[in-house]
Amino acid sequence: LGPGPGGPDGGMGAAALLGPPPDSLLPRFRCIKGCLIALIGSVVVKLISGTLLTPSNAFGYLYNSLNAILNMVVGIFLLKDDPLFAPAYRCMLSTCCRNCEEQCPGGMTCLCTWGMVCLLTAVFGLLPIDGSDLMTIIVGCRLIFDSDEASKTKWWLPVQSIAWFVMLGLFTLATTIGLLSQMIGGWQGMKGYQDLLGAAPQPQGGDWAQGGGGFGGYPRGGGGGTWQRAPPAAAAEEEAGEASSLCARSGQARPPGLPLRLRRRPSGRPRQAPPLPRPPRWFRSCWRASARL
Repeated sequence: LGPGPGGPDGGMGAAALLGPPPDSLLPRFRCIKGCLIALIGSVVVKLISGTLLTPSNAFGYLYNSLNAILNMVVGIFLLKDDPLFAPAYRCMLSTCCRNCEEQCPGGMTCLCTWGMVCLLTAVFGLLPIDGSDLMTIIVGCRLIFDSDEASKTKWWLPVQSIAWFVMLGLFTLATTIGLLSQMIGGWQGMKGYQDLLGAAPQPQGGDWAQGGGGFGGYPRGGGGGTWQRAPPAAAAEEEAGEASSLCARSGQARPPGLPLRLRRRPSGRPRQAPPLPRPPRWFRSCWRASARL
């Protein structure tokens, strides 16, 4: 990664991940901010309207909203430099998230996490299973337009009254807005993370790639960067030169072009490999018994 936005290489530095987003990602962060505001409002409205409709199921509404509340916390950490969410971020660090600052500094480091958790929550909310956001929206619309179906459930407010219609409509609308905000916010987060990776310059080799220190088959030169092996022809010439120098010091002749490890003995016989060890007796007995079968 480069030194930061607007640096000599135009890349995104590591220090920029802890600060405000660069200018190229500001449109996506505005959309993420709007989705986070809509998500917070939808959760609050859903808890209030659901509790007024059926107070006995208040804990169930809170339990079903835990994923959305987790996404709200991640979004607040992501937008910690925004003037609207900075007080909430500082309040969380001083109370319930006091030990999270070192592990998660917030800012753009939470961009990928925000996109992933929002998209996963939206995918599970779209599943046609009992308790999902999709089924909650379908059942809410059915109850609004079917009075016989609504009379089968015990409500705290009178059925078919104005207050009942308002609370049930708000509950269904809040569930729909929460689902859409997580879908759009997660998509914008993942696209912003891809743009951030695309803006970062690719690492290039240093002095080693141009000709680096002489460790065996590596090119000679300075340090740093990516090591590159010498071409096969250069490695073969280097090996032949080492073999010639060893033969010259030992006084032995070597046929031209033949590596040192393949030269013949002074007696004219080629070097033979040592004999393999003989297998144990129990192994030979088992082998003969299997051969008879």
